[in-house]
Amino acid sequence: MPPKKNPWLRPGSQTRKTQRIVAFAGKKERSMRSVQAILEKIITLKRAKFTGHEIEKHYSRRSATKIIRDGFIALSEPYKNRGRVGGCVDYNVVLCSTLRTIGTPASFVRRKDHSVTRFILGNKVYEVDPLIEIRNNLLKESESRNGHSVYGIPIKPSIYEVTEKIKKRDQKFKREGKFAQGRDAWEIGIRSIKDYSKFDPKKKS
Repeated sequence: MPPKKNPWLRPGSQTRKTQRIVAFAGKKERSMRSVQAILEKIITLKRAKFTGHEIEKHYSRRSATKIIRDGFIALSEPYKNRGRVGGCVDYNVVLCSTLRTIGTPASFVRRKDHSVTRFILGNKVYEVDPLIEIRNNLLKESESRNGHSVYGIPIKPSIYEVTEKIKKRDQKFKREGKFAQGRDAWEIGIRSIKDYSKFDPKKKS
């Protein structure tokens, strides 16, 4: 009997494999170096800031292909009863899609009001957070200019192994309705700005 295909290699409706996704990912082998290269490419997408009302047109409304075609990640300041939109949904929808294109099983993970991508390499499970990568780059730029970080914030890895501690925390969050994992944001029920606090009960209206 042939081995079963990892379910996280199958695309969701928001992360379908298209020629644009394939071209964006490029020809890469399945490796940590490739994950890092794709991450670095994704964070070069323009960060477009919208008003609280305008973000409704973009937040989790677009597929990975459309985000790449549009060339921007949608952001906004806090609005009404929700927090700032930092782009984590857009970044990780694209990241899940491109990682699968190079044969790396990947899933979209939501904890409270923040999203990351979980992926598998060898026998290990990792997570990658594009917003941490962006923050790290800002800190490095600051250090390069000033000889030290003006923010006084330590650099932490944007790619890290999913430890037993993280798994236990996720199990607790799942029981509390604060955690979800799927092929993309649409699959776990995040389809518009109304779903921003879907997994953050304290912020639900």
